[in-house]
Amino acid sequence: MIDDLAVESFYVELLMMRTGGDDRAFLIVEGHTDCAVLDDHIDNQHCVSVPAHGKERAAAAIVEVDRNGDEGIFAVLDKDWVNLLDSHPKLPESLVAYTDHYDLDASVFFSDRMVSRQAASFCSDKFRLGDAGCSEAEVVQVCVELALPIGILRFISERNGTGLALRNFPLDAVVSGGFPYRVDGEKLVKIASDKAGKIVDVSQFVAELNEVSKCLKNRMRYCSGHDLFKALAIVLKRRWGGKVGAHQLEQAARAAMGRDRISVLFFFERMRLIAERAGYRVWKTKASQYQLTP
Repeated sequence: MIDDLAVESFYVELLMMRTGGDDRAFLIVEGHTDCAVLDDHIDNQHCVSVPAHGKERAAAAIVEVDRNGDEGIFAVLDKDWVNLLDSHPKLPESLVAYTDHYDLDASVFFSDRMVSRQAASFCSDKFRLGDAGCSEAEVVQVCVELALPIGILRFISERNGTGLALRNFPLDAVVSGGFPYRVDGEKLVKIASDKAGKIVDVSQFVAELNEVSKCLKNRMRYCSGHDLFKALAIVLKRRWGGKVGAHQLEQAARAAMGRDRISVLFFFERMRLIAERAGYRVWKTKASQYQLTP
């Protein structure tokens, strides 16, 4: 299984697929949830997605592809801290397209009217578009402000090499107050450090978190998809009585990424151009390709 392979062995798995007779383009993605979003848009006669089960594994494979001049292997990867932190490897632009936002789920979250449609679906008896506070922009802004502190702390931790535990963070445990709610910075740092088994100066981290927050020009850039959907679940539950969890929201949002939504994203068009320049096709090109064969 690919899951059990060492990082460097994923490249060997790709070569085995090629020597096995599959001459289609290979589109490397980080995991199965990425496949759930992209596979419906891939022209499977000419391309197949290959989950790497981790960005490190995907990046290492692309480095080998570039070094050895292998043809027809590309990647759509999460932007994460690309161009913000030097710790991220510089991957060839001729092979890689990065998501529009922090990760693919964040790109799904910020797609046109995704949030307001989910709110209307899961809180149909209390949420009404047109009512005060129910616009797409207003709900998105609240979710960004709740997810942002985790994103900033994740950024600081990686930049400083602190190793705080922010993966699958329990956002609900640090959100308090009335609408639009707020994140308790001290609780945030304390939980993240305790989970990682680290002893840190909580007040110093909170001060740095607040300082970075003041300087940000693009606050959406620091928010991961998981944190955004957790924030949305909190807002829907606390403000409009929605009985839906973040995982359900994520699944529904991925399923709603039709051609009209995904084709306007920058990474989608960029990957189309990357593949075409190399003589390959990745995405479906006709509406008829989305229809089931009778």
